[in-house]
Amino acid sequence: MKDQFYQDLENLMTSLPTYDIKIMMGDANAKIGREECWKDVVGTNSLHSITNDNGLRLIHFASSRNMNIVSTQFPRKNIHKITWVSPAGNVQNQIDHILIDNRQKSSIMNVRTRRGAECGSDHYLVQITLRQRIKCEGKKEQRMAPLLDLEKLKSIEIRNEFKLKTANLFEALEQQEDYNIERDWTNIKETITNVSKEVLGPKNMKKGKPWFTEEHKKIIEERRKAKRNLVQTNTEENKKRYQEKNREVNKQLRKAKRDDIKKKIEKAEQDRSQNRTKDFYQTVRYFKKGYQPKSVGVKNKDGIVTCDQSEVLDIWKEYFAKLLNGEVNTETSTTIEETIYQHVQPEVKEPTKEEFKAALKELKIGKSPGEDGIPIELIKNGGPVLQEKIFQLIKNIWNQEVMPKDWKNAIIVPIHKKGDRLDCGNYRGISLIITTYKILSKILTKRLNCYAEEILGDHQAGFRRNKSTTDQLFTIREAIARYWEYNREVHTLFIDFQKAYDTIDRRMLWQYLRKSGIPEKLIRLAQMCIADSTCKVRINDCQTSEFIINTGVRQ
Repeated sequence: MKDQFYQDLENLMTSLPTYDIKIMMGDANAKIGREECWKDVVGTNSLHSITNDNGLRLIHFASSRNMNIVSTQFPRKNIHKITWVSPAGNVQNQIDHILIDNRQKSSIMNVRTRRGAECGSDHYLVQITLRQRIKCEGKKEQRMAPLLDLEKLKSIEIRNEFKLKTANLFEALEQQEDYNIERDWTNIKETITNVSKEVLGPKNMKKGKPWFTEEHKKIIEERRKAKRNLVQTNTEENKKRYQEKNREVNKQLRKAKRDDIKKKIEKAEQDRSQNRTKDFYQTVRYFKKGYQPKSVGVKNKDGIVTCDQSEVLDIWKEYFAKLLNGEVNTETSTTIEETIYQHVQPEVKEPTKEEFKAALKELKIGKSPGEDGIPIELIKNGGPVLQEKIFQLIKNIWNQEVMPKDWKNAIIVPIHKKGDRLDCGNYRGISLIITTYKILSKILTKRLNCYAEEILGDHQAGFRRNKSTTDQLFTIREAIARYWEYNREVHTLFIDFQKAYDTIDRRMLWQYLRKSGIPEKLIRLAQMCIADSTCKVRINDCQTSEFIINTGVRQ
């Protein structure tokens, strides 16, 4: 087991870039002696005089990696070298160590233990002082705005206040003689944003453990004081008092955590019985996945891990820019573009108020907003004045075939699918789009569906109203059963097109729509929605600069 551990550690160190500063620290359970033969790796100020087996393994590892055990380099009182004390207090060892590359050894200015630091462990805190030049951070990453407290909209008084203030601000806006879509959208966006900040305010983000209370803080502080008294005066009475406080803290924390888990299970059962599916599965995922730490690092195209925030953002931007701008077969595209299909163009009327209300109703709440930070809840609860403003804006966009620049931008949030969390290829990008754009796209999609239903055959069941792939699965199972009944072979072919929607050639898409008899007005509106579309990638509350998308469709 120990040999395998050090072999894995050796492989890990080999995979790191040679120019990186490597500092290794932890509980090695290793006593390092002051033998003369190890003077190139070990200092002369170790607590112990003889090296044990684990110490030899650590020394051999440090020697093979050209590292130095700097925790043995600095002269200190023995009490400031001890890193572990046995429960009985009669055994004191220095078994926690710090290693650094020999060429960086001069960067370590000091190493010592801090006996006063207390967290319920029998190990002491080991402190190092490191001298290092830090480069200035020249580029500022874009950070997302704080989320709104949408829970307040459940109150009738808050909803009425939001509607009233929104309507008053719209009435105060001066009417311009020359209408401009960009200006109209800016007024709507700023009005919603300002009123929502004033009425709702930012959401109170719960950090840490919800079951951890002020009472727990109090008993932990009492344990810390008991530990300080024990360090200052090592008597049996102080030792006993500290042990009692430590047992009390551990008992209280374990009980609080068990109670919290019990409450979550009871809530999940209540959500299931009352058909609150979203809340139920959210709790199930919490227990299934457990704690998932944020991945701050990522591998570049050479497989080297970097944790620098600016470099991480650049790597993600490069990955999605390459993924969403696939190569296009220019010869095929040119041939298709030269083909013109003539159809009698039907009249395409502008959206009606009923279509707008239906699209607004279909949009689900609880979804993350786009770059403007306006969730669908604000529009649904914004009242008739706000909804009328957005409806008129969508009609003008439909007639003029011009869309606000904000609507063309999407925020990509990578969601881990499987495998190595440091590999960009193991993530699926989720696009966060402007909510008002979703209303327009819903209306446009329904108009296109009317023509698509006449074109698609009965064999196509996915993504169609009143149809389901369940019917097709039933047919396949029945066919397989019949073939097995007569001892006949069955061959099935399943195809999964990788990144299918992200690599569509747009020029071929437009030509296929024309060939299928889709009205030119709807094709132009679809082109308007996709043309000059841009994206930003959001990682750990930071965003990259935008980049243009030339292939695929918006999702």
